[in-house]
Formats: sequence, C-alpha cells, structure tokens
Amino acid sequence: MVRFDPEWRRHFLHLAMRRHRAIAKVAMARKLAVGLYWMWRKKWDYRQMAQFGSHVGQPVTGHGVQ
Repeated sequence: MVRFDPEWRRHFLHLAMRRHRAIAKVAMARKLAVGLYWMWRKKWDYRQMAQFGSHVGQPVTGHGVQ
C-alpha cells in the first residue's frame, strides 16, 4: 500500500522518522490487517472503506459538551 497510496506513504515515512523503519513496517502492516478485517466483516470493497473508514484524529464538530 505504501508504494501505491500517497496517504499511506506519508504515514509510513512519518512513522519511520519517529521510530525505527522496522517498527513502521509492522505498524503499517497492522493498519492494513485491521482495514482488511473490517472490509471482510462488513462486506465492503476498498472504495467503501476509503469513504467510510476510520475518522480517528479528525476534528469532531457539532458534538459533545459545549
């Protein structure tokens, strides 16, 4: 995925700079495995996963205590 998807490549390079390259590889493999698991579980294809995938780290608007 790192070779074909610019977002994954950016994430991998960021991890590789912060941690060791081997740790970054394992982290990206885990991210891919989790994504594949949920694609299988929800019977989604990649387009659906990319559209409705994880929103971790994105700001939440309109929810929570004000």
